[in-house]
Amino acid sequence: MLNIVLIFLILIGNVLIVCSYKTNHALRTGSNAIILNLAISDTVVGVVSIPAWCYINLSGWQSSGWAYSLFKFFDILSASSSTLHLTSTTIDRYWPYRDRFITPASHLDYITK
Repeated sequence: MLNIVLIFLILIGNVLIVCSYKTNHALRTGSNAIILNLAISDTVVGVVSIPAWCYINLSGWQSSGWAYSLFKFFDILSASSSTLHLTSTTIDRYWPYRDRFITPASHLDYITK
């Protein structure tokens, strides 16, 4: 039951992100394109991985065969895609502020004198 609620929340949240990106032209920036791709990646997790995982656990399916290998492939692919999108979002958010944390060499020379 909890998995069905989780799938529903994943779909609703990510569809809202995609719709807001599509309708509001001010949101069409490079940073928000990464967020859009993350939403699409998470939608794949909600549509493919979680229902397949629920089916495997409820049916007592054995971990052999081509269908289970296909599930594992999509599960790892979608989880890796989400992780890489989160990493790229973090780097994209850090990039504009990185120069503020680097102390210029001329300032260090002044302090040591």
